[in-house]
Formats: sequence, C-alpha cells, structure tokens
Amino acid sequence: MSRMMGRQPAALVSAVLLSLAAPAFAQMGTGRVSGTVSDPEGNPIAGALITARAGDSSRVLEATSDDRGRWAILGFRSRAYDFSVTATGYMPYNYQAPMSQAGKNPDMDLVLERAQMGQSAGTGGGLLAEAQELHRAGRFEEALGVYEEVLSSDPTVYQVNLNIGAVLRELNRPDEARAAFEVVLEQEPNNAGAIVSLAELAVAEGDLDTAVMHFEAAIDATDDEIIPFNVGQIYFQNGRVDEAIEFYALAAERKIDWAEPHVQIAICHLNKGDFAMAAEHLNMAIEAEPDSAAAAQAQAMLDALPQP
Repeated sequence: MSRMMGRQPAALVSAVLLSLAAPAFAQMGTGRVSGTVSDPEGNPIAGALITARAGDSSRVLEATSDDRGRWAILGFRSRAYDFSVTATGYMPYNYQAPMSQAGKNPDMDLVLERAQMGQSAGTGGGLLAEAQELHRAGRFEEALGVYEEVLSSDPTVYQVNLNIGAVLRELNRPDEARAAFEVVLEQEPNNAGAIVSLAELAVAEGDLDTAVMHFEAAIDATDDEIIPFNVGQIYFQNGRVDEAIEFYALAAERKIDWAEPHVQIAICHLNKGDFAMAAEHLNMAIEAEPDSAAAAQAQAMLDALPQP
C-alpha cells in the first residue's frame, strides 16, 4: 500500500491522512470547561480534585485547582457527565451537567462547604450553587437574576461577573457580556478567565485579530496549556498553519504528556506537504501519551504515510 501511495500527488496523500485524523478527534472530544473552587467566603481552594465521568465509562477526565482555585478540563464529548469535586477539609460536591463537544462550556465556579464532625458526602448548596444549576440547565434568564442577586448581596465577589458575562453571551447580549468581563479585569487585570471570554466573544464576531490579541494576553497570564492549543485551533481553521504550529508547540511544551498537540502539528505539516515533519510529530504523539486515542490515531496516520 505504501508503495502505491508513494506515487500519488502530495495533496492526495495529505487528504487521505487528514480523513484518518478526523474520527480520532470526534472520539476523544474537544469540548472544554474551566472554573474555580472556593470556600463560602470566596477564598480560593488549592489542590481540589475535579473529576468528570460519562455514565459507566472507564475514561475519567480530571484536573486539580491551582493556588488561585482555577482549573480546566479538555476532552468532552456531547453528553452528560458526572462531576465530583473533593478537597481536604471540605465536603465533597457532586453533580451532573451536560457538556458540549463544540468548544467551551459555561464556567463552573464551585463553592465547597467546610466539613463538620460527622458529616458525609453531599451536594453543595447556597445562592451561587443555585445560579450555577440554572445556568447548566440552560435557564439563562433565571440564572442571570440569581447571579445578580449574589453580586448585589456582596459586591466584593466581583468574580461573579464571569458567570454573568457567560449567561449574557448565551442570551446573545455580547456588549453587556463584554462589560461584565471588563469589570473583572478592572479588579484583576490578569484574570485569564475574563481575558479568554473576551477572546471568545471576538471569535464569535469574526474578529480574529482581536481574539488572538486577547488569547495571547491570557497565555502570558497563565501557564495553562489549553489556551495556546485553542489559539492554534483558531489559526488552523483560518488556514494560517505556521502560526498554528507555533501555538500547538507551546501547548505541547506546557503539557509534555499530551498527544493531541503533536497530532495537530502533524496535520499542519501534512497541509504543507511535509511528510517527514508530520511523521516526527506523530511519533512524538505516540511517545507522549501511548495509551490514548490520539496516539492510536497517530499510529494509523503514521502507517499510512508514504515510505521514503
């Protein structure tokens, strides 16, 4: 087969390999969600473990909150997931939420109650939790009202504007959403969540240059690997493969055991007709995360490459 492929035009070989790549990303899921974990006073909780499982699936997605309570998970497919949030000294928080594979899902800003003697696992409560449940259920107008009530009762919790902005975006009120995100940035100029949200508004409006400007600012504000990966996706979808390679490479550098950025870099090189560089990154994908679906697809693509 490889000898036959070797006689085909480069564009045809690339098309075959790109078609091989598509099912892998559909299987893995490309949806993402991010958020924060804090105590009832709004103090961030570091080291909280957030896990997401789809029904009886053995595949678990997880993240750990950083010193500012922030976390992010990539890899969701379009279905409901069971989430569990645990941290030493706090009551576990369990809930179910529908996730979409198409890009970013609503932020999840979670509040954990402190554990008391004799307490067992349960589900968190409070006004903010009520708003988040309405948000996840798609009841955006109701969620907006409760989020605004939370902010009115305590104007110091300015981070709630992230949730308000997300709901306003769902309600197709982009100018108001942008204003809510900018309120957060007035208090915390390097808040990556607010910066990324502004970038996503720009993407929705077709303003690529503004979107990339915000994404690059978010990259400087955090060591999160998902943000540069998504910048790479934007560049790739707009046919700017050299810039896409740069940001996929940064994502791979930030998370060395992640195969997907290397597969995406390989796809970029296939678009350029550079099979040698594509093969190099497919091998790197397999080495980085050998048991993943992305690595399996990388191997299939590697097997389909024309032999030198």
